[in-house]
Amino acid sequence: MPSVRARHDLLRASTSNGTPGESPRIGPFTGRAGDEPLHVVEFRSLAGARAPVEDWRTQLNTRRPDGGAGGLTPAEYAARRTWGNQPRLPWRLGLPRLSQRENEARQRWMMKTIGLVGLGIIGTAFTRNLIEDGFSVVGYDIDPDRVEILKTAGGLAAASAADAADRSDLVITAVASPGALPAIAGGRRGLTESGRDGLVVVDVSTLPLDEKEQTRVLLADHGITLVDCTISGTGREAEARELVFMAGGPPDAVAAARSVLSKLGRAFFDLGAFGNGTKMKFIANLLVGIHTVSTAEALLLAERSGFDLDQTLEVIGSGVGNSRMWEIRGPMIVGRTYRQAAAKVSMWVKDTHLIAAFARDLEVPTPLLDQACELYEAAESAGMAEWDAAAVYEVLEGMSPGRER
Repeated sequence: MPSVRARHDLLRASTSNGTPGESPRIGPFTGRAGDEPLHVVEFRSLAGARAPVEDWRTQLNTRRPDGGAGGLTPAEYAARRTWGNQPRLPWRLGLPRLSQRENEARQRWMMKTIGLVGLGIIGTAFTRNLIEDGFSVVGYDIDPDRVEILKTAGGLAAASAADAADRSDLVITAVASPGALPAIAGGRRGLTESGRDGLVVVDVSTLPLDEKEQTRVLLADHGITLVDCTISGTGREAEARELVFMAGGPPDAVAAARSVLSKLGRAFFDLGAFGNGTKMKFIANLLVGIHTVSTAEALLLAERSGFDLDQTLEVIGSGVGNSRMWEIRGPMIVGRTYRQAAAKVSMWVKDTHLIAAFARDLEVPTPLLDQACELYEAAESAGMAEWDAAAVYEVLEGMSPGRER
């Protein structure tokens, strides 16, 4: 137990923040092995009834396992029921079961530092938003220019994926190329060398299913849990927190991912088994890939018809022909601003091939996707690989014998 003075200070601090008419109780909780016990005040009414979570106040005046000090909310105290490999804190101590919102709050409190491996368009957007949310971000990328962008945004540079994992409470991986994820996981100074048993790694990349499964097994052999959590949206949606997250994996690990990622987007879906996030991403991107091409086709047709394209954007955007790609990539096409990519042509070549292979395995025909894939390949061959996918407009324009704008 803490000293008499420590208990006196604890009670004084606690009662000063408590609800009048409530009596404090001290309950011990042990953190990581070797840490001092934590003593938390739990408020109950004088009649002994549990106060609602929203009305509770708890104070922690001794050292936390993470080295900090100060007050804990009830949701944060509940988070301490699991810490490292310690047993669960029994509910008999008076803690109510948490709602999803409260569960996310306690997960966020526990996770102070997020590792980011892969600092491309999505990783950079995540870095800025996570720092804005109060997280520390430790990032790693093989491209030194991207690391400099991270540091400028206020993040910390890691020497390797293993180093990022060693310094983080949760790691997010965001890579563009097949083969990159297994290398990050099992390569030299990869995640498996971090020594972080119990770490959760959240992969937001669009990659072959067998590659993700291979990585999941590799990490699991080292006590690391991989969550397959793909995203629907481009870099611009990532910056604006408009992404949709589609996760699959063990429930506790998905809950950890949700606690961090839910504020980086507008929706988060738990799709169950590992791999379901990737499968849903394939379905979503089939539509995005086709809609991007159809947007380019429609705007070229409008231009050839003599319509003002700004007016066309407004008219079509007001009717049933509207789509998210019309709203996102239509203005890029009209302004010809697609050299600054939100999602690169090269990425779409990769993704359309992955989706087509997935569909073939399920014996589903994809004639529209196949045609779209040819147009993305043509754009890549024409030197537009680093441009946004909206650049397919120039491919279509080049195929048209009519006048150019």
